Amino acid sequence: MKKILCLALSLSMMICLAGCGNNSSNGESSESSQSVQNDSLNDDVSALEEDLSGLDEEISDIENETSEAEKKSGLKDNTYTSDYYTFDINDSWELTDEGSTLDCTFGFADYDDSESNERFTAFSVQTIPQPDDTSLKELAEQMVNMYNDTDNYNVESNKETKFNDNDAYEIILAYTNSDVTVKMRQTILKHDKSFFAINSVAEKSVYDDMIKKIDEVLKTFKFI
Repeated sequence: MKKILCLALSLSMMICLAGCGNNSSNGESSESSQSVQNDSLNDDVSALEEDLSGLDEEISDIENETSEAEKKSGLKDNTYTSDYYTFDINDSWELTDEGSTLDCTFGFADYDDSESNERFTAFSVQTIPQPDDTSLKELAEQMVNMYNDTDNYNVESNKETKFNDNDAYEIILAYTNSDVTVKMRQTILKHDKSFFAINSVAEKSVYDDMIKKIDEVLKTFKFI
């Protein structure tokens, strides 16, 4: 479970770098800036992988403090509300992180016959700072290019789509770390002048089953 959450944090780092890159105004050519950004991104992802054990410990602390965090968070009576959006969860979901590089992260653990065969999935919502004139397609294409230029990431598909009647861009990718391959679905949205990413992750072997658990929640997602 902790490794899945660590990889979700890795994904969020890439989104943050994309936001920073799009806000750059230092006069460099876009190709040169992208090359430097991708080199930096590979270094950052490598450093993150080396720190997985430390992140494991931090996530354990977060899990132990979940009930206290919920008292201070946007989660109340199984409804999560931010300044921009709201959605409903059920008692199976656990708030595992809030207010770091991500708006919020929720985890769900399922067991197949016995607790020795845990199936875990998680999703996070993230607000992405971007210039007002950035289009949804431009941001999505930038993310796809970053994934394609980053070690261990494999973009399986990307397309324009609809998410709860909102225009969206969906990226499906796989990420391999050591002996674990995680499949991720990233849904990028624009509402008014703000951008959002909903990142859904699970081990590839159980992704098709676990994404259904996420979609049960996300069908209640709406902007306010």
